[in-house]
Amino acid sequence: MRKLLSANFSRLWRDKVFWIGMACIFGYGCWLVSTRHGNMLRFESFEPLDSRLMDGFAFAGGGAAIFVSLFLGTDYSDGTIRNKVIVGHKRSAIYWANWVTGVAAALLLAGAYLLAYCGLGVFLLDAPASPAAQTAAFFAIGLFALVAYVSLFTLLSMLLTKRSSSGMLCILLFWGLFIFSGMLQSRLDAPELLPQFAMVDGVEQVEMVPNPQYLQPGARRVCQFLMNLFPSGQTIELLFGNVVHLFRLPVYSAAFSAATTALGIFAFRKKDLK
Repeated sequence: MRKLLSANFSRLWRDKVFWIGMACIFGYGCWLVSTRHGNMLRFESFEPLDSRLMDGFAFAGGGAAIFVSLFLGTDYSDGTIRNKVIVGHKRSAIYWANWVTGVAAALLLAGAYLLAYCGLGVFLLDAPASPAAQTAAFFAIGLFALVAYVSLFTLLSMLLTKRSSSGMLCILLFWGLFIFSGMLQSRLDAPELLPQFAMVDGVEQVEMVPNPQYLQPGARRVCQFLMNLFPSGQTIELLFGNVVHLFRLPVYSAAFSAATTALGIFAFRKKDLK
């Protein structure tokens, strides 16, 4: 497996898509800090360093969808995977080497954002508003969610032979899960009561009435479970700082990663590479 990893990382350092992604996410971090600093000066607003610190995990997840699918798809289009099997590498070792490479690339993408955001933000933004322990816990959640993203995209990319098909599917799945999780979060945030305004004897009165969009306990548990299960739901909770089950989320991500990786290895062993 050492030779497989060495070959993968040699390709990674020469991969143009990876470096373009690094430059884009680094640039976004710099732009975000400068924009928020401008708001501080213009509106005299309070802009704490940690309020947008977790954005990098969401962007790195999207970057992983592009990179993993194209990187592994190239192995199929060039016939590299088949050659690795022919020379005696185990299919499970090939899969794990590709998974490790994808995780490393995703972490580097997140690191590029954090380097830009924190490097400038320390000088241009206000001090963090959250306790250090909470920030550390959020980082752990973000890292586990990022690994779950890579596990899902590796599964799809290792089973689909065509690079264009795997790339399109991974990108669509990333955005589909993100939109779906956003809709779930919207339902979870719906208040139980809504104000209803009425005129009584020429006086406006307000009455609180039940909100039909409010989730009852059973439906709420299902929606919260789905938010916790998918990495998209976890990253949305991080973006809004609204993490409900702080210590459960890494467990959900670990289980998600283990399940998708086990399924991927099993299916890849059965896959016809001709």
